[in-house]
Amino acid sequence: MADHPDHPDLATEQRHLDRVCRAVTEADADAPTPPDSSPLLFGRVEFAADTNQPDSAHTIYVGRRHVTDDDGTVLAHAWYEPTAAPFYERPSSVRRRVLVQHDRRLSAVHDEPTGEPTDGAAPEHVLGPAAHAQLERFRDGILHPATATLSRQQYDAVTRPAAGVLVVAGGPGTGKTQVGLHRAAWLAHTDPGTTVTIVVPTAALRTYTRAVLPALDADSVTSGTTRDAPAGHLIVDEAHDLDRAQLDELATTHRSVTLLVDPGRAAKPAAWSDVDLDLTHIQLTTSYRVPRPLRDTVAATLARTDDDVTPPVTVRSGLGGPLVQHDDADEVAGDALHAGTAAASTDFRVGVVVASSMLEPTLRLATDTERPVGDARDGDLTHPVTVLTPDDAAGLEFDAVALVSPDAIAAEHGARGLYTAVSRCTQTLAIFHSEPLPAGLDHLATPARPAPEPDADLHTLVDALGEDDRVIVEALVRRLLST
Repeated sequence: MADHPDHPDLATEQRHLDRVCRAVTEADADAPTPPDSSPLLFGRVEFAADTNQPDSAHTIYVGRRHVTDDDGTVLAHAWYEPTAAPFYERPSSVRRRVLVQHDRRLSAVHDEPTGEPTDGAAPEHVLGPAAHAQLERFRDGILHPATATLSRQQYDAVTRPAAGVLVVAGGPGTGKTQVGLHRAAWLAHTDPGTTVTIVVPTAALRTYTRAVLPALDADSVTSGTTRDAPAGHLIVDEAHDLDRAQLDELATTHRSVTLLVDPGRAAKPAAWSDVDLDLTHIQLTTSYRVPRPLRDTVAATLARTDDDVTPPVTVRSGLGGPLVQHDDADEVAGDALHAGTAAASTDFRVGVVVASSMLEPTLRLATDTERPVGDARDGDLTHPVTVLTPDDAAGLEFDAVALVSPDAIAAEHGARGLYTAVSRCTQTLAIFHSEPLPAGLDHLATPARPAPEPDADLHTLVDALGEDDRVIVEALVRRLLST
């Protein structure tokens, strides 16, 4: 599998990208340059010749929009056009290539496998180099389009016919929000005469997702409430708790409704899971956020909300299992802020998750100790460290999460709030507590290790580290050495 910047076809593919860029510029000289997060070209599909038609072999390119040359030659098919489907569906009869573009220059070319994996793994659980690189980049407080790396399941959900009620269900990190945003753009492009509204419940999540739709040329999509979209297409993110009356009203007043739900966060019984209703269901089974070492922790908190829900398969490596620190009650928040600031110094985006009753005291403590942090209620997630509650954390993700007093979170936000809090990180989770850990996290309780003497030698200090501590320290050292 070729996946390096020195791919032998890099220059050839760059020339094609140059043709696309010239055609776009000539067609609309006043059009703004697309941002790096929304490349004009990101894929190529080669079709083999049909047995009965030796001359039928051909190649298409896939990108942000439909682009033609002066003579009408198609230089790129828009991702939302049916002709682009093989790029996402990956049938074994085609060859698939992913093009990585930065500022109208190709930085890498990846030839990726199609068809079913030879090792028996599910296709959703096999990441190509482009998808892996996108996952491993640091968070920056803004969600970027995943148009080039949508999985088969996600693409299926995005492009399902717009009729009736579609329920897209999946655990944390399965891409529900990306599916919702791309479906909104797909509907806007394929049914341009109909209004499309997407409902995003919190200010933090609205701000976090604000860059995606413009990058998909879907400025006509509106963000609002369920009452803002009569008769049009409606997409509702974080729709876990809709009751039967609300669901019936939406279904009868909109041309199509798409609900994005996490079964582990839904009130029981969930109206959208009623088998007697005429609903279409798609289950997303792969988590691209939760790292493997944290899967058991997330699964344990999920089991406290619903024993019947199967957690998604995780594909991210992460930096090791959760770190647990027992503190005196008056030191818990301060130590979490200190750890968050330290992690942020290595370019991590950190979420410090607290119970609602601790939000204001933690923000005041950050101010008093001169630790600059963001308040998620403002909707600005670009700060290196953001303090937020489980309610505001819904739909968001951070490189690292510092969980403060999980007993208070469980008491105030319930098992679902605790499940939400522990499933926000892409790399590592640290837990700071003074009271016994609540159900779902109690398996992490370990006897406190004696602290080494302040003047202990390096060998003694290394021996005092737990295995998870070593993983974190090694990762931080590598990061510091690379800067």
